[in-house]
Amino acid sequence: MTIVKFFQSQSSSLNSFFANIFNFVGSLPMFVVFFAIIFLFFCKQDAYKFSILGFVNFVFGALILKNIFGRLRPLDVDQSLFANRSIYPTKSLPSLSSMNVAGALSYTISKGKNLKKYQKTLLIFSAIFVFALVAVSKIYYGESYLTDILLGGILGVGAYFLVFFLIKKIDYKFFLFFLIVPALIISIYFDHWFVNGYTELFEVCGFFSAVVLGSFLEEKFVKCPIKNNLIFSTLKGVLLFISLILCYFLNIFLLSGVSILSFLGYFITGIVVTLFLPFLFKICEKYCFVFSKDAKEKNVVFSKISLSLNGTKKIAKAISKRLKAGDTVLLEGDLGAGKSVVVRDILKEFGVENKITSPTFTLVNDYFAKERHYYHFDMYRIENEDELKNIGFEDIIDDKTAIKFVEWPSKIPAFLPKNHFKKITIVKLGKNSRNIILEEIL
Repeated sequence: MTIVKFFQSQSSSLNSFFANIFNFVGSLPMFVVFFAIIFLFFCKQDAYKFSILGFVNFVFGALILKNIFGRLRPLDVDQSLFANRSIYPTKSLPSLSSMNVAGALSYTISKGKNLKKYQKTLLIFSAIFVFALVAVSKIYYGESYLTDILLGGILGVGAYFLVFFLIKKIDYKFFLFFLIVPALIISIYFDHWFVNGYTELFEVCGFFSAVVLGSFLEEKFVKCPIKNNLIFSTLKGVLLFISLILCYFLNIFLLSGVSILSFLGYFITGIVVTLFLPFLFKICEKYCFVFSKDAKEKNVVFSKISLSLNGTKKIAKAISKRLKAGDTVLLEGDLGAGKSVVVRDILKEFGVENKITSPTFTLVNDYFAKERHYYHFDMYRIENEDELKNIGFEDIIDDKTAIKFVEWPSKIPAFLPKNHFKKITIVKLGKNSRNIILEEIL
C-alpha cells in the first residue's frame, strides 16, 4: 500500500479535519479577515484593490473552477472512503484556497522594504502554509488535488498583478460595484439551481456590496486615520476579533440557508468592518493616546496633554525649541483639532509679527522673521498635482534654510520626504484640551 493510500485509509474524522481546513482557507470568512486587517491596520486604498482581487477570486474560483474541476476531474481516491459527503469539500476546492492565499501572499511580498518583523513572520508562515497545503492535499485527496492547488496559486498571483499593477487610475469602489451588480443579477436568475451550499455567491455579493457602501460612508463621514501604536493596535485587534466572531455566528446560526438572508448576513459583516469599527476606533483613539503618553515608542519625542489654550502655547514653545533650519513638520488631526493654532503659536515663538492665518484657500502662506522663511501649507482642498507645481511645493520642501509646516499631509503622500522630518499629531479631548504628540522620523 502506498503512503497516499495508507493515509487515505485512516479515520474519516481526520480526513474531515483537513477538508474543513481547505474549506475555511478558501472561504469568505477567511477573506474577510485578510481584508479587515489591510483596511483597518495598513492602507485603505490597498484594501479596496484587494477587495476586487477577492471578488474576482470568489466569483471565478467558486463558480467556474469549482464546477469545471467537479465535472471534468474524477475523484481519484477510494470512493467508499467518501460516502459521507461532509468529508468532501463542498464550499471550496483547494484551488480556491490557494488563490486566496497566493493573493494575500503577493500583497505582503509587494510591500517588501516596509515589512516589519511581525509582517515577515506572517509572510514566512503563509509560505510554509501553502507548501503544507500542497503536501497534505496530495496525501489525503490524491494527485489531482496537487494540480488544483498549483493552478489556483498561479491564478491568484495573476489576478493580484492584474488588479494591483495593471488597473491603475480608477475609482476602485465603483469598479467593484459594476462587478457586483451583474453577478448578483445572475445569481438571482439562477437561484433555483443554487442548492446544497451554492448560495455562497449571495454571501460574496452581500459582503462586497457593503465594502462599496461602507467605505464610501466612512470616507465621507468618519474619516478614521490609520494609526498604530502598541496599545491601540492591541485594542483594535481585540475589537476586530470579537466583531468577526459575532458576525460569523450570526451568519452560521441565524442567517444561513436562505439566499436573501445569506446576502444580508455578510452585508452586515462588511458594514461592521468598513464603517462601524472605524467609527469605534476613532472614539477610542484619543483615550489610547492618553494611556500611551509615557510609552517608549520608537519615534515619539514627547506626548503632552494640554487642558487650555495657554497650555497649548507652552507645548508649542517646547516644540519650537526642537526645530531647526530645513525642518519639515507634518501636522495631523481632525478638523477643528487646532493644527493651525499650534503652527501660529510656534511661529510667534520664532518672532513672526505678521497676522498668522490658515492657508485653507491659498494653499501656502509665507512668513519671514529673523532672516529665515517659514512656509505654512494646508492641503485639505488640494485637487491635483498641478496646484503643487504652481506654488513651487517641491522646491520649497527641499529648501535647507526654511522651516516648513504641512497640514493634511495624507493628501499628498508622494510629495513628502520619506525620512528626516518631524510630525505633530493633535488629538481633541475636549473643548480646549488636546493631546499633542511630537515625533521625529530619522
